Amino acid sequence: MNNLTQNLLAAKTLSDENLLSQLKHLAIEERKLTTQVLELLREVERRKLYCGLGFSSLFEYAVKELGYSEASASRRINSMRLIKDVPSAANSIAMGTLNLSTLSTVQCFLKREQRDRGKTYTVDEKQKLLAKMENRSARECEKILLQVSPQSAKSKETSRAVSPTQTELKVVVSDELMKKFEKIKGLLAHSQPSLSLSQLFEILADRTLEQIDPDRQNERRAQRDERKRAKAGTEQTPVLADAPSTPTSESSLKSRSKRFVPAAIRAAVWQRDEGQCTFVSPETGNKCESQFGLQVDHIVPVALGGASQLSNLRILCASHNTWEAIQKIGHSKMSRYIKDLR
Repeated sequence: MNNLTQNLLAAKTLSDENLLSQLKHLAIEERKLTTQVLELLREVERRKLYCGLGFSSLFEYAVKELGYSEASASRRINSMRLIKDVPSAANSIAMGTLNLSTLSTVQCFLKREQRDRGKTYTVDEKQKLLAKMENRSARECEKILLQVSPQSAKSKETSRAVSPTQTELKVVVSDELMKKFEKIKGLLAHSQPSLSLSQLFEILADRTLEQIDPDRQNERRAQRDERKRAKAGTEQTPVLADAPSTPTSESSLKSRSKRFVPAAIRAAVWQRDEGQCTFVSPETGNKCESQFGLQVDHIVPVALGGASQLSNLRILCASHNTWEAIQKIGHSKMSRYIKDLR
């Protein structure tokens, strides 16, 4: 018989008075434990320990390692980051006057304010805003945020799956952006007179990827090389050199940064690493494989004599690039450049 079954059986034997008393006691302890979880999450984020386990973000770690649902992980992470700025909010959680949902809602509101309006709030302003939220329902909190900033409070972005192959997006855009969409639709009207917004977004996505996606750039480069070979009538060795090409003059050599990676070598790294983070946790064996915020990393840092050659380069996500720098250069030195490490 497991502990959960034993506890359920024990609960059935409690008197009404003891049952209510124990439940109230556990609810208080649960709130205290919640604040401890948030404090530990903050320290894990500061040390970026999730990177060492093969995760590219604290959110991914909270979901896959700690077992939280995506919504629960978001609430805890958002709350933790707000408490970092307003430590007194932790006491409010322990006392039961604020909860994770409220803190997460406020943190999301503050991020939208900064993103959409360039508005930042001081610690004192955040404290006053949270004070208004104490002992309020979710609807009451939403009304308070609407009073503070009607535009930001309404501009929530959501997505939900509506079929195995379709996702519904909800987003609020400015009049200026909407005019841009309408202008693009007008310019495309000669070939696609009944263009929907969904079709427009797909066109914009394809054209953007055509410009910035390394995979597509590699395809175009390979096609150009093939055409050159066909024109010359001879086979040429693909440029996958293990060292950058030599500059034609001493002055051009000096002008190149030691960190510079030639386009051909960068393309080779991207192709070899399949456009994803290659970090593998030595502790868990987890491979990151993130495709977000990818960077070409020097395995042996340039500062330690590493060269910009194929064998010394790899693809890492931004989180694991920072993690590797911390391991090789040190947390204290890196914290001078990265605020979140302090």
